[in-house]
Amino acid sequence: MALTSANTSLVRKLWERELITEILRDMWFKKFVSTGSDNIVQIKTELKKEKGDKINFGLRMKLSGSGVDGDGERAGNEEALVVYEDSVSIDQKWNGVLLKGKMEEQKAAYNMRSEAKPALKEWWQEILDEYLIRFLSGDSSLTFANTGTVPTAAAQIFAGSKAKATITTSDLFDVDCIKRAKEAAEMASPTVPPIMINGGPHYVMILHPYQVFDLQKDSEYLQAVREGHIRGEKNPIFSGALTEYDGVILHKHKECLTFTDYGSTGDLPAARAILCGRQAALFAKGSEGPEWHEELVDRGNRYSIGGDMLFGIKKAVFNTKDYAVIACDSYATSH
Repeated sequence: MALTSANTSLVRKLWERELITEILRDMWFKKFVSTGSDNIVQIKTELKKEKGDKINFGLRMKLSGSGVDGDGERAGNEEALVVYEDSVSIDQKWNGVLLKGKMEEQKAAYNMRSEAKPALKEWWQEILDEYLIRFLSGDSSLTFANTGTVPTAAAQIFAGSKAKATITTSDLFDVDCIKRAKEAAEMASPTVPPIMINGGPHYVMILHPYQVFDLQKDSEYLQAVREGHIRGEKNPIFSGALTEYDGVILHKHKECLTFTDYGSTGDLPAARAILCGRQAALFAKGSEGPEWHEELVDRGNRYSIGGDMLFGIKKAVFNTKDYAVIACDSYATSH
């Protein structure tokens, strides 16, 4: 089928820039993404300029020595800088819309081509947010570019200090889950690196809406909300937060994982919250993307409009250990 360009290169580039800008602006995870290693998600774009299908990320360990006092010998007492590597593969994803035809556009009260862009923006925004949540949560069924990995034993806790097979209907998400998740992060080896805000260490915990409902029935949580307040509100990480509890900034997202096979009978519903530190997820981009494509098909009667992007996402793992995520599972069901 012979295809004819429907627009000039200049107009195509304009729509492409608008699409990219709006996706990045409206992504739920936008506040957690940075090019450095100082936020939950680190994004790298080297492959936009270089050929390849993987980007390596450095995961730096903390220095552990005691230092040199006074005029003590310095030479020979330096520490080796330990930096592990994790690599993220990239792949191509595309989605598009096909308009019915010129006559249908003529009848429409709106510009159907203009409607294609917000539809694609919304799709890309949701797919990127969904992938970030699912990779961070350890969804092993997700295999785009990289395969999700389940939480390691040291990086997973259960409500009520239970296990998957012993969860009951009374093991709801509560303040104890937040405390124990933070403790697991601080006592991990190595420690889950916190996000520094106004000189203080913080973690971000993302809950499923069912878990938020249960938490809001916890009297200790309600008391803390009444007496406390969110500090550092100017930092984007606090945008849309439920509250801050003991240095843990609480958010909710509907794409947090849910399950149907918990408890002794293997049929109880559950949900997973994730406590995240710095560099918990790695995001590699191989193109500026999504790149805008618009072309005429069907002998010039229909517009095919779409966008594709080269990218990859994964949870950061070093030495077979989850680097900066603690999973917390609880009994959870619709209310």
